[in-house]
Amino acid sequence: MSNDAVNGDSLDDLCKDCGPTFTAFLEQMAAHNKEQKEQMEELQPKVVCPTCGKVHAYSFPGGSKVIESPAS
Repeated sequence: MSNDAVNGDSLDDLCKDCGPTFTAFLEQMAAHNKEQKEQMEELQPKVVCPTCGKVHAYSFPGGSKVIESPAS
């Protein structure tokens, strides 16, 4: 599947054999991913680096929010 199909064409054109079933699946996955991203931004989890053991500043892909590591 090319990026052009995902970005430009309608969802129904992505899989002509599956039609509305595949479209409904993609829409549900998009809604689920959006919900998960919102929960992560709300909870602001602390992620520890497995190499050094410190919490580093990080941002969410596609978002402008940057979470700074706490002062140790």
